[in-house]
Formats: sequence, structure tokens, C-alpha cells
Amino acid sequence: MDPKQPNKPDRAAPAPGGNEGEGNRTADKTYRQGVEKFERENDPERLARQAEEELDESSPETRRADEAGKGRLAGTKLPDGER
Repeated sequence: MDPKQPNKPDRAAPAPGGNEGEGNRTADKTYRQGVEKFERENDPERLARQAEEELDESSPETRRADEAGKGRLAGTKLPDGER
């Protein structure tokens, strides 16, 4: 028990495989390690440029869907008949 807060138990590290709850440090560490590994093994900026080029070459239907999504983010109304 914490002497300053006698009704509150000490925070002990969770048992291996136990629930860490909100702010899960193990999950955070695993995620960050994955991001670092991806960045070491890939060129994220090149991949972003490549994805942008592929989007530019996409079909008119894909471009309409992209614009509709951007419109929703901006709070604009969609043309009649579109969801």
C-alpha cells in the first residue's frame, strides 16, 4: 500500500501476458519496434510518391470516390444520389 493513499494498492508490473490496460507499454514498444524496422527496411518517402503516382493513374471512378471522401472531411455536401 502507498502510505500517502492507504486505500490504493501499489502498482505492480502485470504478470507476463497479463492485461496492462490503457497505456499498454508492451503494445507500444512492439508497435514502435515495428515502425522502426519498416523504416530501416523501406524508403517510406519513395513508397508515398509511388502511391501518389498510382492514384494519379487511377480510374475516374477512383478519383470520384477520393473527391467524395475529401468532401466529407471538409463538410461539403455530396451530389444527389451519392452516399
